[in-house]
Amino acid sequence: MRVLSPAAQSKGLGFDAQWKRLPGKVKIDAVRLQQVVQNLFNNAVKFTPQGRVAVSREYLPGPPDGSAPTQLQLGARSPGGRRIPK
Repeated sequence: MRVLSPAAQSKGLGFDAQWKRLPGKVKIDAVRLQQVVQNLFNNAVKFTPQGRVAVSREYLPGPPDGSAPTQLQLGARSPGGRRIPK
């Protein structure tokens, strides 16, 4: 997240990252995840005229019976709780 913070600061925005701890190991395409987070953050900075940008990550485990997949949810919000376009 240190890489993303300067982009917010250059526009005079505050920056918050809320990364909830992931349980154990997660198998994921690290390059693709980095691209998604970077694009999400860039859109947050682009569409936030003033205030703070908050980026979050949350682990959503699937049900024990395996009827739905485990998910990693990423999000960005600007002042007033407005969601940022993806």
